[in-house]
Amino acid sequence: MKITSLVLQNFRNYEKCDLTFEKDIVLIVGNNAQGKTNLVESIYTLAFSKSYRTKVEKDLITLSADFGKIIANVQFNNPYKIRKIDYILSVKGKKIKVNNVEQKLKSDFVGLVKVIKFSPEDLNLVKGSPSIRRKFMDMYISQVDKQYLLTLVNYNRLLKQKNAALKTKNADLMLLEIYNQKLAEFIEIISEKRKTFIAEFSPIVQQVFNKIVEDKEVLRFEYQTAFDTITTKEEIHTYLNQYTEREIKNFGSLVGIQKDDLLFFIEDKNARQFGSQGQQRTIVLTLIIALVEYMYNKIGEYPILILDDVMSELDEKRKIQLVDSFKNDMQIFLTTTSVDDIIDKITSNYELYKVENGKIERVGEH
Repeated sequence: MKITSLVLQNFRNYEKCDLTFEKDIVLIVGNNAQGKTNLVESIYTLAFSKSYRTKVEKDLITLSADFGKIIANVQFNNPYKIRKIDYILSVKGKKIKVNNVEQKLKSDFVGLVKVIKFSPEDLNLVKGSPSIRRKFMDMYISQVDKQYLLTLVNYNRLLKQKNAALKTKNADLMLLEIYNQKLAEFIEIISEKRKTFIAEFSPIVQQVFNKIVEDKEVLRFEYQTAFDTITTKEEIHTYLNQYTEREIKNFGSLVGIQKDDLLFFIEDKNARQFGSQGQQRTIVLTLIIALVEYMYNKIGEYPILILDDVMSELDEKRKIQLVDSFKNDMQIFLTTTSVDDIIDKITSNYELYKVENGKIERVGEH
């Protein structure tokens, strides 16, 4: 899976940008605040129908412009399977077209372009809040499982409605019962799919981690959920109802899959509490590399990998480990302020772009 061409119009600080990519590795170099991250943000937005930097979509449109565009041609494993994606942003909302056919539902579009993103904030995956780890699971399960994405969207919408009902003075018990019944159906599906993800992903993570640390440490992780033994929708419904009175007093939901977490252990010690910064970063690096293999196993082709300004956050050893993990025939977009310390370590073909003040030009290749 590769993006062969990318056109940006009024996107962030790019008034107009028209690029064609020919090599597997795309190096994007420039000083801070010039537009490197804006470029890869547009690719992420194509994949997930949202940015990873803002929840306000109008922020993506160039100041003083009424609209913004991302237009890309994506080539899949089959060289004859190329899809043109038009992503149009305006103050009224967004419109997405694939081969000129408008996509009505988010679930119809998300997952078409498979992307794995690694940026400095992802280094907080281990030590950050549980919501970051839930987002990690949700992002990558959704890309390979449309039912999961659709169920998650419906769950979050219904949970919002339930919380609104709980905030009223005299909460309607019958209404809350109906909400819990439907939420239980969604939880049964989401919880089971998260468990399946962990079961499939865990062996890959362990294999990658063992290679990185040369079998000197043992990593394991576990999915922490209230629905480990409470598994059927009937059992889940009963469980949710048990908290209704307390939720009314709390004016909000107390239980649900929005409380789940993913825990990491090195030598049976919780890495969030006891892991060193180096160990935590090694875990994150492991997850990114393992995700590449996981996605390939699920879809039969490698996803697009975005490495946004992470080289400066890694020490020399981890930079080499990351570079060595690059797969042939896999497209990688790597942004950095300088390539001096990695250019000699990249053996695959690459093309080099320089970004300055929203202008980008190709300055070299190998």
